Amino acid sequence: MSSQAGDVRSRAGAHHRGGAEGAVFLVEPRLGCGTGAVGSSTSSWRGVNERANRISANVRARSENVRASSDRVQTKTGPVRFHKKQQWVTTNYVVLIYAAITWYAHHVELSSLLSCVLSTITIVTGLIATGILVSFQYDLGELRESTNTANKAFFSKEERDSLSLREYRHPYARGWHVLAALILVCVVGAILVIFVLISPARSVV
Repeated sequence: MSSQAGDVRSRAGAHHRGGAEGAVFLVEPRLGCGTGAVGSSTSSWRGVNERANRISANVRARSENVRASSDRVQTKTGPVRFHKKQQWVTTNYVVLIYAAITWYAHHVELSSLLSCVLSTITIVTGLIATGILVSFQYDLGELRESTNTANKAFFSKEERDSLSLREYRHPYARGWHVLAALILVCVVGAILVIFVLISPARSVV
């Protein structure tokens, strides 16, 4: 009886050990699978970080390129403002010259020779001023055309739209009404000054 009980205990112990060994055998693959999953997750995160770093580097490089391109565009548009300002400055100087001739004619008794000289100065001043204004307009056209080329070279269409970099249409004719008004000031001013110089009703103050 006792031997049978011993046999039962020995078989139970062997079964328990076998079950334990089987449990260990079953658990070990699971642990192995878990380790593989962790490794795969780590590698995938590493890949995501690498892609994020590449994207960040590309964004920084693109930002630097856009900044450099913006500086180039500013270099192109700066002379445009300068030439526009010079057109107005030229017209202002011409008006001052006309005013000085008119003041002189009102305060000095002019001989026919002096009146002819002042009239010639007035005409030459008007012609030179008109030529300078047209020259500035031509330079503005070249600068606008160069700006169009630079914008297309350095910026995509989406970037030009987002930065409001619109293309100059008819770059040489742009602002013609301003040019016409400034030339009209020079021409009409010269006519009025000559009329004052040759007017017989002119009185010396």
